[in-house]
Amino acid sequence: MDDSLLESLEAGVLTLTLNRPARRNALDEALITRLHRRLAAAGEDGAVRTVVLTGAGGAFSSGADLKEAATTLTGDLIERAYNPAIRAIRRMPKPVIAAVDGVATGYGASLALAADIRLASERARLALIFARVGLTLDGGASWFLPRLVGLRAYELAMTGDLTRRRVPDRPREPRLSGSTVRRGGHGLRPSPRRRPAARLAGDQSEPEREPRTRIGVDHGR
Repeated sequence: MDDSLLESLEAGVLTLTLNRPARRNALDEALITRLHRRLAAAGEDGAVRTVVLTGAGGAFSSGADLKEAATTLTGDLIERAYNPAIRAIRRMPKPVIAAVDGVATGYGASLALAADIRLASERARLALIFARVGLTLDGGASWFLPRLVGLRAYELAMTGDLTRRRVPDRPREPRLSGSTVRRGGHGLRPSPRRRPAARLAGDQSEPEREPRTRIGVDHGR
């Protein structure tokens, strides 16, 4: 049984977890095909009101599996699965949240950029490393990036440099994520008063009282 994509549905929130931790959730043909199909189905599923995309094992996704790509990453597969997965996110008639913990590189970064909202842990790192392996930007990154970070998009595309969640004592960096997320005993735990996914799915329960925290939310569309 292929368990490379885990899913759970709770109170209207569909969580899709990329589950190849030994490969930092690199996407092989089986995983990207399943992801595309599940995203497309979620858009038509009335029980799903919000989609959360995340990764297992301390990484979001290291992009396409380059070991497999040497033999199977063809133009046909890109058109059958990789590009349609991005289009399924953008055409989703409900919010899509990328919960990024650890690395999101290459096509993995493109998945995060395609989401409506990005939540980043303190160790989240995003990089468009296509140039380092002689490729152009893929997965719609050349369209998303300038709209999120402005003129620094060219520099990030050409260098493949890592970006991280901005903190007060570090130099100003491009902001690719929205709310800050802290790591708790059960994985990622958002610092806002209410879990964003539950809120977007229509959870009207009263938020817990916490110290006021300033957050920012990126709306990618």
